[in-house]
Amino acid sequence: MKKLNRTLLSVVLVLCLMLSLAAVASASTVEFTGKESGFDFQPEDLFENLKNVMPGDRLTQTVIFTNSADDCACVNLTMSSRPSEDGNMQDFLEQLHMTVKNGDNVIYDGTAAMTLEGVALGTYRQGETAALTVELEVPMDLGNEYAYREGDVEWTFHVESFLESSLTVKKVWKGGQQDSAAVNLLQDGKVVETVTLSSANDWTHTFTGLVETSEWTVEEAKVPTGYTVSYKTEGDVVTITNTAITETPATGDNTPLMLLLALLVGSAVIGTGAVMYLRKKNG
Repeated sequence: MKKLNRTLLSVVLVLCLMLSLAAVASASTVEFTGKESGFDFQPEDLFENLKNVMPGDRLTQTVIFTNSADDCACVNLTMSSRPSEDGNMQDFLEQLHMTVKNGDNVIYDGTAAMTLEGVALGTYRQGETAALTVELEVPMDLGNEYAYREGDVEWTFHVESFLESSLTVKKVWKGGQQDSAAVNLLQDGKVVETVTLSSANDWTHTFTGLVETSEWTVEEAKVPTGYTVSYKTEGDVVTITNTAITETPATGDNTPLMLLLALLVGSAVIGTGAVMYLRKKNG
């Protein structure tokens, strides 16, 4: 078993949304450039220059996110909303329906009043780019009390950056070996990959690209009949040993106890009969 320590970094990007809005599509780019340099983004406003939203309108914004950092292997991206303190926007955000998609995959579906902890938008490895589609839908029955409501909303993109590690598994046989052995890689207790070890790969395999936010373990998929299994972890190497089960050698007389007792009883009966017969003959 191997549990990796996580390395965290938090960087916050604030984008502002001015309400009221108009139903026009636009695009923003958000690039994470590294732990020290942070973000590069264009433009600064989410749903820039949109106004005069009407009930039933749907606002669409494409956010192109890129992890171009060279000092971390991957990042977890989250997004949250915070209305300005001098405005009364929280209840308005609760009326709006927000959907965030990565391609056809819906990664958030709820109100625009997102939690301050943020909504997870996925994990992105170094050099990876994702086109996230953000949609705001204004309900048809939005009341007049929200007409011409104006205020600032901070849309915060938050990243946690992580390193990646590797885990090597080795197979050792004692008392004879099989042709091959299947080994599972588990992420937080769930099998995510299976490899076959054999003499062709020197009974060794290294799993790479393991995100340090998870617990990674290995297990033999099926212990062969006639063997026991044991595990030993040293650093990033796990050795799986299969030991052949040998029968306990026999010691002393193998005659079953009940058979031995039966023979002794039989001998006693035979002896008694012989004595009686001899006595009768002599009398």
